[in-house]
Amino acid sequence: MSVLSYKIYSLLMFSIGFITASVIHLHMFSPPAKKHEDTRMRAEQFVPDKRSAKECESTVGAEWIKYTTHPNVPTLSDAKLLMDMNRYRAKCNCPTPPFWYKAANERRLKESILWKNEMDTKRAPLAICKAFSPFIYVSSGITVEPFNTVPIVGLSLSPAVEHILKQSNMSQQVILYISAVNNYGIFTMSDGPQYDGIIDGSKTSSLKINVLGKDVNEINNLLSKVIYTGTVYHIDAYDKIQVSFLNFTIDINLHIKRPPLPDLIDPGASGSVIEKLTVITKTFERPDVVKRFVDKVHHFYPNMTIIVADDSQQPIPIKKDHVKYYTMSFRDGSYPGINLALSQVETKYVLYADDDYVFTNETRLELMLEKLENPLSNIDIVIPHVIGLPLLGAMWKFAYNESGTCFVDYWHVGKDKLVVPGYPQCRYGDMFENFVMGKTVLFRKIGYYPSIRPCTHAEFWANAIGKARSAKCVDVIVSHDHVRNPVYNKFRNEAYQIEKKQDPAPLFENDLCYSKFYDFNFKKEDILAR
Repeated sequence: MSVLSYKIYSLLMFSIGFITASVIHLHMFSPPAKKHEDTRMRAEQFVPDKRSAKECESTVGAEWIKYTTHPNVPTLSDAKLLMDMNRYRAKCNCPTPPFWYKAANERRLKESILWKNEMDTKRAPLAICKAFSPFIYVSSGITVEPFNTVPIVGLSLSPAVEHILKQSNMSQQVILYISAVNNYGIFTMSDGPQYDGIIDGSKTSSLKINVLGKDVNEINNLLSKVIYTGTVYHIDAYDKIQVSFLNFTIDINLHIKRPPLPDLIDPGASGSVIEKLTVITKTFERPDVVKRFVDKVHHFYPNMTIIVADDSQQPIPIKKDHVKYYTMSFRDGSYPGINLALSQVETKYVLYADDDYVFTNETRLELMLEKLENPLSNIDIVIPHVIGLPLLGAMWKFAYNESGTCFVDYWHVGKDKLVVPGYPQCRYGDMFENFVMGKTVLFRKIGYYPSIRPCTHAEFWANAIGKARSAKCVDVIVSHDHVRNPVYNKFRNEAYQIEKKQDPAPLFENDLCYSKFYDFNFKKEDILAR
C-alpha cells in the first residue's frame, strides 16, 4: 500500500470512529425517546419559576430512576427474607407435654415469647443493597458507643452520577437527605457551622444538603464531613441511617454498642501449667474415690491446685497442701457443687473432671492446654480420649417450632468433616465425657445449671451449644473407673429414675418442647414436621 493510500485509509477509519463515538455520546447524554417525554432533562425546557424543588429533584433523577423502577424488581423486606432463609430449617411438631412437664411448659411458653422479643431487638438488620445505586457506601459494620460520635465512613456518590448533575442547569434546590430513622442520634458537620445555605438540619436527626451546582467531588467532600452522635442510651441497638438522592434511598445499619470490658485472668509469671490451670471436681458419698482422684493428680502434677465440692451426708475433707475442700448441705446437687468449685478458681484455665477419673502417664495436661492457647486452633473446650467409657462426640440435631425447639436426633456427619484444622488427632462434637478443659471465664458463662441432682451429663453440653467449640483430641488419654458403693448407688438410682427422665428444668432452660433424652411418649418420626 502506498503512503497516499495509507493516509486516505487512516483518515477514513478515524472518521468512522469519530462518527461512532458521537452517536454513542448522543445516545448516553441526549434525552430519552419521545415515549419517555416526561423524563426529558433539557435545560431549555425547564421553567424554574413554575416548578417546586421536589419536582426539580425528580427531574434530575429521572434518568437514573428509569433504571431502578422496573416493574419486575422484587420488593425486599426483613420479614420476607428471614422467612426465605428459614425455608430449609428443620421443623418439628411440639407434642402435648406429659404430666410432669405440663405446668412448667405453660410457663416456658410465656418466657419463650419474652426471650424471642428480646432477641429480635438485638438482631442485626439485614443489609439490603439495591441495584443501580448512585451511592458507594458501607451498609453495615459502622459502630459507635452510646453518646459518642462516628463519621458515616465510606459514603460517597458514584462518579456515574456526574453526567446527570452536569445536565441539571437549574436554579432550584437539589437536595441530598440523610436521616436517622430510629431517632437515636443527630447529624452535624465535622468542621463546624460554615455551610449556611448548603446544610439544613444540623444537630437534628434529619440533615439536608443542597448540592445544586456542585460536582461529585464537592458533594463527596461534604459527605465525608457528616458525623453521627448518639443521643439515646443503648448498649446494643441499631439506628437505620437513610440517605436519599435522585429519588433513590439506601439504608445504612449503624450499630450502637457499648463493648464489654474483657475478662482477663493473670496466667502467672512462670508460664507453667501449675500457674495456669486449676483442677476441680464434685464428689458424693465416695470418699475413697475422691481421695484416689486427688492422689493421682498430685502424683503427676504435685503442686496442682485441686478444688473439691462435697455434698455427702458425712463429708470427710481431704487435708493436704494444694487442696481446697468445700462441704455442702446434703444432696445439694451435682451442678451446684461444680458451680461452687468453679467460683473459687483463680487461674486462667480450669479442668473439670468427675471424681472417678484416673490420671495416667498419658494424661498430659500440657498438650490439652497448648490447643487452648493456640489462637489458630479454633478449640474452646478440649476433651481427651477416655478409656473405660463409650465413645461420645455426636453432633446434636434440632428442629424448630414457634412453640419451642425439639432435640430429635444426631447429625450423621462424616468424621472427616469434623477434623479440627491443624489438629488431625482432634474432632469436633457436641457432647463428650465429663473430663473437660477450657477457659475459666468461658465455663462460668456456660454455667452448670439448673440445680439438678446427682445424675447430670448432657445438660452442660446443651448449655454449651453455640457458645463454645468442643473437640476431643486422642493424643491425651485418661482412664475412667466407675467405683460404686451401696449408699452411692441408692441415691444415684433414685435420682436417675425420678429426676433424670422427668425433670422439667433442663427442658425449660433451653426452651425445649421435646427431647429424646426424656420421657415423651412420642417417636421422633411423629415429632419431625413433613
